[in-house]
Amino acid sequence: MAGKLNHFFRAVLARIAFMAISLVGLYFFAQFVQQQMLTMTDTMVERHQQQREAQQAATQARESATAEERDQQQALAASQAKFESDRRRAFDASYEAPAGCDSPRSERQLKECVNHKMRAKRTFFTQYGSDPYGTAAPRNATGLQYGE
Repeated sequence: MAGKLNHFFRAVLARIAFMAISLVGLYFFAQFVQQQMLTMTDTMVERHQQQREAQQAATQARESATAEERDQQQALAASQAKFESDRRRAFDASYEAPAGCDSPRSERQLKECVNHKMRAKRTFFTQYGSDPYGTAAPRNATGLQYGE
């Protein structure tokens, strides 16, 4: 009976040892899996952070380019306006209406005065030159804009 009891204890002890080794192995496996998950999470967070920073940089670059383009357009518009203003002032300063155009006495005389001023303005604007920036507003066939 002592042999059977000894054999029984050895079998129980072997099973306990097997279970202990299994539990230790399972513990180390769980630690390994946890570490891998933490590493993956850190990698995902870092990748997300990099993507967000790249998106922010792209947005800032677009906004900067848009602001720069807007500034250039405003500067160009100001240059155009100054050119047109200078050209009109120069014409107004140099134009002398023919005698009788200050107060025309007939519709025919008024038409002649208006036509004279339009021809003089067309000639002056041609001699004065076009917008050096090449961006002046388009003109009609006479080279004049409405209201000139």
